[in-house]
Amino acid sequence: MILLAQFQLSSKDFYEITKRTLNATKKFTQGKVVSILEGGYDLNALANSANEHVNALIEFN
Repeated sequence: MILLAQFQLSSKDFYEITKRTLNATKKFTQGKVVSILEGGYDLNALANSANEHVNALIEFN
């Protein structure tokens, strides 16, 4: 497990955060989403977290 920053998030947490955010806002956004990627110092953790985020976006559509 790769822990990220002081939040102590794992890469899988980014999937869950994305999924919960999309579900919570779906009725207000009609499924329209803007996704912005912020960098990081640990490139492996960034790659894994971005992958999890994109997986949740793909499932949403």
